[in-house]
Amino acid sequence: DYEKALHVYELAADRGLEHLDLYRRIALAYHRLGRNKEALDRWIAVADRCVRLDRRDLAISALRDAVGLAPDD
Repeated sequence: DYEKALHVYELAADRGLEHLDLYRRIALAYHRLGRNKEALDRWIAVADRCVRLDRRDLAISALRDAVGLAPDD
């Protein structure tokens, strides 16, 4: 159940867990729930974190996922 997973992931993030995979999972959960605005915001946040970690390859991947949510925008 993506709602339950999202709730757990958000709790972990709220408690300060700074794991990149956690933020990717949050973005994916929003996407699977059809909450594309929130998913888009999260993918952009993931990309930002990747850049700060000098992981531009992962940033590009996250931005590609974000573009996939709204390919015409």
